[in-house]
Amino acid sequence: RRVLFRSGRPTTIIELANLIGELCGRKPVIGFAPPRADDIRISIGSADRLRADLGIACSTDLKDGLRVTFASLR
Repeated sequence: RRVLFRSGRPTTIIELANLIGELCGRKPVIGFAPPRADDIRISIGSADRLRADLGIACSTDLKDGLRVTFASLR
């Protein structure tokens, strides 16, 4: 079974791109196109399933989690 756990904290795509750029030492080039009919404008996942299935809650913020992930890939 595939499961996607979410923190419940909102993050925009622009914030994510800028954060990744910061951690990689590059300024992202962000372009915009007209929205598509099926685009999801806002999606904030709930952390309830993480707590229910595993009995834990997120304690690492996105920036720290990405920093650790990128370090493991180097």
